[in-house]
This record gives sequence, structure tokens and C-alpha cells, in this order.
Amino acid sequence: MRCTGIRLALIERGLAWDPTLVGFGEHGQGPAAELATILLRLPRPPSAIVAASDTQAIGVMSAARAMGIAVPDELSVIGYDDIELAAPLGLSTVRQGLTETGRLAVDLLRQISDDGLARPIRVEAPLELIARSSTAIAPPGR
Repeated sequence: MRCTGIRLALIERGLAWDPTLVGFGEHGQGPAAELATILLRLPRPPSAIVAASDTQAIGVMSAARAMGIAVPDELSVIGYDDIELAAPLGLSTVRQGLTETGRLAVDLLRQISDDGLARPIRVEAPLELIARSSTAIAPPGR
């Protein structure tokens, strides 16, 4: 879902969606660092990486640091969830209202239990961008 949202946001803004710049792997800093290293070694590496979680974004930042790539001067990094470690690391992130999302999930489960039917439902949760020092305006020509 997060990947779809990013793809749609790029397209809405007239930016190219390049599926070769998308990586999927195990959750964790190590696997994210490995995927980031592959992307950052490309002939034309990305100017930004959006990770599916803050934990993965921390792995991306570690890979960039190990390769001598300056965050955010050469690479912007953003995560998702606003975990406790994000603020002291200066990690930009997307915060979701976990409490409200949890309440909504419980309400939906009660509704399914009461109705006896489970049907597809689309729920959009409010999000908040928390801009910190891991993101910057892309360099000219990027």
C-alpha cells in the first residue's frame, strides 16, 4: 500500500515512476542497507530513498554513510512510523495516528463480528509529514 501511494503521488506530480528503483526485502536495517547499496551503486543513483519504515530508513542512512554519501546533501532519506529513534537521528518520517488506527481496526472487527460478514473495505488514515534533517531539496538536474 505504501509503495502504491508513493507511485501515485509521483505520477500526480508529473514525476517519473521507475520500477527498477524499487526494492523489496526482509524488514530490518541490514536488508534495507543491502538494497540501498545496490541502488546507490547505479550509474545514476537516486537523489532520495523512501523506506517503508523508519527501521529500514536507518539502514539506508547507514549504507549511505558507509559509502561516503552525505545525507541530505547527496541523498534524502525518509521513513515511516516516527519511531522513538527517528528524532535523535534527524530522520524525516511519516507519522500515522497509531492510536486512532487501532481504534478503527477494533471498530471494524466489531462490525464484522456483529454482521457476520467480512467484506473488502478501504480505510484512509490521516498522516503527518515530520520533516527533519535527513531530507533536502534535490540538487539541480535530479
